[in-house]
Amino acid sequence: MNHYVITLGIGVVLLTGCTPSDMTSVHDGTPKVTKAQFSRLKTGMSLGEVEGIIGGKCSVQSETGDMGTEFHTVMYGCDGSGDFGANMNFMMQGGKLISKAQFGLK
Repeated sequence: MNHYVITLGIGVVLLTGCTPSDMTSVHDGTPKVTKAQFSRLKTGMSLGEVEGIIGGKCSVQSETGDMGTEFHTVMYGCDGSGDFGANMNFMMQGGKLISKAQFGLK
């Protein structure tokens, strides 16, 4: 019984101060994007501008078309700061931001 109490106590200590999104990762190794950062992303931005705002690189989720053409389309995903499972994604086409979406960002 003492073993279970000690294990539970360690778990509580480790989770203290964590937000729900700190306990899960949708896209390992990506920045934890905030709602404020997400709101600053505007259609027409370059990938470098997007990465500058969110503080790093997101993971590639899908890609189609020939690189370097106006129809080359890439969807990226990042973890989010906020609710459990918070995340965001955005789509680039021809090197420009064409859409973005988020879930649970704070």
